[in-house]
Amino acid sequence: DAAALLPESLGHGTLRGMLGGFIDKIACWQGRYHVIDYKTNWLGARVDDYQGSALAAAMREHHYPLQALLYTLALHRLLRQRLRNYDYARHMGAALYLFVRALDLAPQAGVWRQRFDATLVQALDELCDGARA
Repeated sequence: DAAALLPESLGHGTLRGMLGGFIDKIACWQGRYHVIDYKTNWLGARVDDYQGSALAAAMREHHYPLQALLYTLALHRLLRQRLRNYDYARHMGAALYLFVRALDLAPQAGVWRQRFDATLVQALDELCDGARA
């Protein structure tokens, strides 16, 4: 469940204003658009430091799954405006986080991939729209 990747809390303050961020790359492959973010974090020298539970722990520690969800929302909103007959299920791909220090250690080392469910992205979209009102 993708929602389980997200932090339980980021504090209790009220958020106001603009949220800024930069998506490193948007790639279209086989008709789906993917968010790609490159990470240079040093997680260790071993391939195991960039796989499985170690990679998942690093992602959670830095709140990268939340960042990936926000980037997915931004791409969803862009595609909805730009693509005629946009459909999340057909056009939206995954968020891929590539830890560049691991990419030459082993195939798939340092690669975190998550395709967020449309209902989660839609709920966040509606929440953000409500915040503008």
